[in-house]
Amino acid sequence: MKPTLLAVAALAAALPAQTKTFALPSGAEKVQTKIYDSYLGSAATNMPVHVQTGYATSEAPVAAAKLLSLTLRRNNYYGNNIYASTTDVAVHMSTNAADTKSWSSTFANNEGTNRAQVYGSGGNTKTLNRPAAPYVNNGQQPVPFALKVPFDTPFVFVQSSGKSICVDYYMTKRTHQDTNGREQFIILDADGAATGERVTNGGSWSACKFSNGNYNSGLSYTSGGLTDKGGTWYVSYSSLPASTPVLATISAFGVNNKPHAWPLPLNLGPLGSPTCEWRVGLETGIWIPMTSNTNGQARWPNVTIPAGLGGSSFFDHAVVIDTPTSTNKYGLATTWSSEWQIAKTYEPATVTVYKTKDTTPPATSGFVRAYQGSIAQFEY
Repeated sequence: MKPTLLAVAALAAALPAQTKTFALPSGAEKVQTKIYDSYLGSAATNMPVHVQTGYATSEAPVAAAKLLSLTLRRNNYYGNNIYASTTDVAVHMSTNAADTKSWSSTFANNEGTNRAQVYGSGGNTKTLNRPAAPYVNNGQQPVPFALKVPFDTPFVFVQSSGKSICVDYYMTKRTHQDTNGREQFIILDADGAATGERVTNGGSWSACKFSNGNYNSGLSYTSGGLTDKGGTWYVSYSSLPASTPVLATISAFGVNNKPHAWPLPLNLGPLGSPTCEWRVGLETGIWIPMTSNTNGQARWPNVTIPAGLGGSSFFDHAVVIDTPTSTNKYGLATTWSSEWQIAKTYEPATVTVYKTKDTTPPATSGFVRAYQGSIAQFEY
């Protein structure tokens, strides 16, 4: 017996509606980086917290949709477990007439005329239960979106060039403790502008000791200029003998970069330093003379990284001309060597404005983090 049209219609009505999802910033959900958002998962000691996150409407894959929820996820680059928690929060959404690059530190300026509360009602907060999201040892790959905010009232989204979605969170109370009862913040996954990275070039060299018994166990540096736009870079070596000459150099080659005229690292035993290594090339012929200060720190002068070098890297190393010892015939000891990776330009269409400890009356403005925002999955 064939089913009637009425029976088919009744069956279709009984089936749950099929929903779809998309994530913003577009493409960020496919990779796992070090960038995270701690403001939306702030500890109770920072409450109340006001956070606005903006996303470009042009990156959504649909022209219009009725949004039913948004879901965040943990940043799985870090090994911290996320424990079950509750947050008292009011969430509003609107469409801003400006793009994410033009957001203001003033909260009201980032909201559109269609501002509507999607979680909670009447401007009041509502308790949101967040499940545990333990670390997954999967090689630091992305994990599923699991920290959901189900909307009490759907938000009608319409795509428009040059405009942005404003998600406004106001949190007044939060409970979140680890198994030892310690208050924790939630490390949420986020996207952000590309930044340069420091990578150890062969590890610290604890066996290569100075006459004072120390080795170069610490570094301080700036990485702000390690982008395709260029800028300032320097590094400072610490735990050196005080008031001691230092010669430093840079190279395109290091232990991490195998192709070279000779194998690296080079053991300095023939130079009377059998416990020390040299880990960079000597092709530049550039030697920067320095002298450690009374605190045992030797700092490079500011170096201007030219624009247009995104995707490349360079290496530094230095030799300390120390007092000879029984194990270091000529007193030549080397520092900690690094690879400095210059990032290609990447500025995602997202922005965050935040204010922690936002006491009553709420502040009208916060701090802007350009090109950075939590990765959100929207259901429609």
